[in-house]
Amino acid sequence: MNQQLSSFPLVSVVIPVYNGEKYISGCIDSILCQSFSLFEAIFVDDGSVDNSFQILTERASLDQRMKVIRQENMGVTNARRNGVRHAGGKYVCFVDCDDRLLPDTLDVLFNKALLSDADIVCGNSSYANRIKTDHFQTSLGYVAALLEQKVDLVVWAKLFRISVLTDDVFEIPSHIKFAEDYIMNIKIAFHVKKVYFIHDMIYQYSEYNEGSVTSTFQLTPIYVQEVCGYVLDEVYRAKAEDTLQKSVLLFLKYMIWMMVHQNVLDMGNDWINKTIREITPVLSFREKIYLKVKGSPVFPVLKKVKSWANRFLNR
Repeated sequence: MNQQLSSFPLVSVVIPVYNGEKYISGCIDSILCQSFSLFEAIFVDDGSVDNSFQILTERASLDQRMKVIRQENMGVTNARRNGVRHAGGKYVCFVDCDDRLLPDTLDVLFNKALLSDADIVCGNSSYANRIKTDHFQTSLGYVAALLEQKVDLVVWAKLFRISVLTDDVFEIPSHIKFAEDYIMNIKIAFHVKKVYFIHDMIYQYSEYNEGSVTSTFQLTPIYVQEVCGYVLDEVYRAKAEDTLQKSVLLFLKYMIWMMVHQNVLDMGNDWINKTIREITPVLSFREKIYLKVKGSPVFPVLKKVKSWANRFLNR
C-alpha cells in the first residue's frame, strides 16, 4: 500500500546513508511505523557503492513519505546539510542509517517540543541513559551539559527546530569524519534559547555495524587535539570560556580518557601532557595515579608483565 505524504509535514527525519545495505531496511521500517503521522523521511545517499540506493528507491516507490537524494561522497555532515536543505518540516530529527527509532519517538519529541516551545528536545538512547529527569536548560546550560557529557554530544536522540540548523553549523572540515557531531552540537548550542531534556528512551543505537566510521576509525592524539580545538573555538567565539571553565576541563578529561580506552594516549605528546596538567583539578585520585604511572618510564615494563601474567594464568 502506498502511504501518502502529509501536505504539511511537521517533522523531517534526515538519514545520511553510506553503504548501509545490511541495516537500512530495519531503519526504514522503524521510521515508517511511527505512531506520529505528520512527518517526511529524507534519505541522503552519500555515494554508496553497495545496494543502498537501490533499496531506498524501491522502498520510496511504495511510500510517498520517503524522499531519496543522491550525492557524491562528501561525508555525513554534508549529507545532513543536504537533507536539511530539502526539509519541509518545522523540526528535524537526525537518524543514522544503522540505528532505529522507537515506535513513539517522533510523537514524544514533537509533543514535548510543542508544549515546551524549546528549540531542541533531548532524550535518551540505548547507547547512554544520562538524562534522569525532565527539565529545561538555557543555551549556556546546554553547552555545559554537552561538554560535561550529561547529554550525548551526538546529534541523534534529539529534535531540532529547523531555524537553529543554519548553514554555518555544518561548516566542519571534510576530513573530520569521527566526532564531527561534537563540533556540530556545540555550534548549534550557541544558536538556541531554550532546550528541554526528557528522560524517555527514544533511540536504538546499533553497535554492530562493522563498516561504520565509529568501528573503523583509527584515533590519534593529533586528531583528538584538532577536534578539541574546533570545539573550544566555539566556546571562545562566544566569549564563554570563564563561565564554562569547569565544563571545558571536564570535556578535555573526557577526550583524554577516550584516548586511554583506545590505547592511543601518547605521553610523549606535548599537547597531551599540557592538557593533563590543565585538567588536574577535575581528576579523581585514582585517575591522577593512573596518568602519573602512565607517564613513568616503567609503565611499558608493567604492561608487559601484566600481559605475561595473563597469558600464564590463562593456560
